[in-house]
Amino acid sequence: LKGTLASCATCMLVREPRSGLPVAFHASIPQPGRIRRAWREHRLVVLPRWQGLKIGPMLSNLMAARFHVFGMPFYSTTAHPRLGACRSSEGSPWKPCNSSGADGKRSSLAGQGMGFDKEQKSMPEADAKLRQVYSHRYDGACGRPPPTGGEDCKQCAHERCLLAAQIAWPEVPPVLEDPPVEKPKRQKYSDDQKTWVCPMAGCGHRMVANAKVTLYSAGQVAHIAHHHRHEEHQKCGCSHGCPKCVPASAKDASGFHFRLAAANKDARALSEAFSSSDIFPLDLPAEVAAARVAFFQAQINAMDCEARESFKHDVLSSLQAEISGRPGLQELMAVLA
Repeated sequence: LKGTLASCATCMLVREPRSGLPVAFHASIPQPGRIRRAWREHRLVVLPRWQGLKIGPMLSNLMAARFHVFGMPFYSTTAHPRLGACRSSEGSPWKPCNSSGADGKRSSLAGQGMGFDKEQKSMPEADAKLRQVYSHRYDGACGRPPPTGGEDCKQCAHERCLLAAQIAWPEVPPVLEDPPVEKPKRQKYSDDQKTWVCPMAGCGHRMVANAKVTLYSAGQVAHIAHHHRHEEHQKCGCSHGCPKCVPASAKDASGFHFRLAAANKDARALSEAFSSSDIFPLDLPAEVAAARVAFFQAQINAMDCEARESFKHDVLSSLQAEISGRPGLQELMAVLA
């Protein structure tokens, strides 16, 4: 044996944690032959003051386990009798090579290795020194022998092998199927929350109003376009309704409070709407006034006889201001008469 290291050796130096002084050294080199990606132990040294603590076998097992886990067959030949006996013990992850006995022991010429003579090519075999060595391969805790042909050895994910190599494979989360996408449930509103009333006579459809009641939402415009101005909407070709197929006169934004009071049968609020110059201005378009009269007439007709008479009486008794002279009011009063 010589103290020089191969240039291709993969080495590990173990140090004492407090002082940082070297304790042990391990080196491995690739092993030529038919078995692909195979490695063998090249050096294992423990300083004298640290010997007898099983540091050598533990370091050798650690490095062998790491090569085994990564799918690299690992071999070792040692002349140390205690290390060889340790590997031959029952339950050991080391198994004797095919060229060795049951305990891994075999005879070897000094300086002979891997089928060729290193420095004794000219020395007669009779003069060469015969020594006893122990040859083992590392099969791991899983007991899987390495392949014998040119095939690659697979990586090992056995729990005990990973524990021996002190390696924790990153856990791969299980592949989960995409959860079914639930359609968001439409929020349901009570009639008290639905303060927008469709201005078309006889419809009675209610929706949630915008914060600014004079502004129409897309849903409100779409309702008028699809249900009350369907022919104009089809000719227009727009998606949800535009000023061309749903003009401002059809939406009647200023009549919001009037329609809500009529739909809720609130006589006091309706009388206040009649008296408001903002809801019934002097310049109210005739077509809007006619639409309001038709809307109010439909609301009155939907009541039963007793409720209708009571509602008319409450509205007329609540009026406090003169309402004549403004567009649409005269016709509304005729409905109440």
